[in-house]
Amino acid sequence: MEHRPISVGVITIQGRENALEKLLAHLKESFLHYPGKCELVICNNSDQSYISRIEEIVTNTNVRECCAARIIQSSENNIAAARNLLFTESTARLLAFIDDDEYPTENWLVELAKAIGNKDTHVVAGPVIANYPTTTPDWIVNSDLHNTENREDGSRIPYAATCNLLIDKQCVPQPVFDVDYGRSGGSDTEFFIRNIQAGMIVRWASDALVYEDVDSTRANTEYMIRRFMTQGQVFRRIQTLHEKIPSQFLFSVKALLVGIGCLPIAGTLLIANRKTSGQWLKRAFFNFGKVIKPSKLLYG
Repeated sequence: MEHRPISVGVITIQGRENALEKLLAHLKESFLHYPGKCELVICNNSDQSYISRIEEIVTNTNVRECCAARIIQSSENNIAAARNLLFTESTARLLAFIDDDEYPTENWLVELAKAIGNKDTHVVAGPVIANYPTTTPDWIVNSDLHNTENREDGSRIPYAATCNLLIDKQCVPQPVFDVDYGRSGGSDTEFFIRNIQAGMIVRWASDALVYEDVDSTRANTEYMIRRFMTQGQVFRRIQTLHEKIPSQFLFSVKALLVGIGCLPIAGTLLIANRKTSGQWLKRAFFNFGKVIKPSKLLYG
């Protein structure tokens, strides 16, 4: 098996120093277990003064012992713009994305590279397993935050997120993330919908595991409702952009009816302490979000 060079891209912001240090410590193990050449590119998506702190973390973790590592600066607080920078500034044809509050298993890169080795595969995505604080409501824990349920290894999937991903950059028809979604969220969803329509093939790699430590500020009912409603709102924007909604009125009516219909099911399952309650609540607020715009942005 050929072990092609891989660049790993990370977007980080000030205030997540401990998470970034934990990520780099685990990435070092992933780099050591991957037989091919590796590169790490960290994009600072906050004030330029934070670069010196990132450099200090890179030095403390000794990650340069096993790969080349560079820090680049994004000119604006826009996650889509930062993703575009990683796409253009990384030197390898294969680019892996991982979030700064996540950490991979030691075989993460090996599994991603193995999965993308199939001749008809342009992108592979893997599961992100959320680790919640002990005080997190059960419905959030059971909500399938990262949409990993019911996906089979090697199966073709209709969308993915950039939190655990390997892209063959030469096989992406339209390799630009839309900056209009850079603060609301959804730039990765729009990217995949657009490129899959243009012929890009995305597959699931079950063994390319990544873990996420969910902060308590994002493990509460208020935040999660806003998150799912934002996803619904972004979904509507994208479907409208690609002219997939014949009637905006009927789309709204259907979304409201589905949302209202999901709530009593979710409530019954919640009272019965069933794991599926979270998925029904997620579905309910996702559909409400198609009609009701959240008052706050997810980013910025």
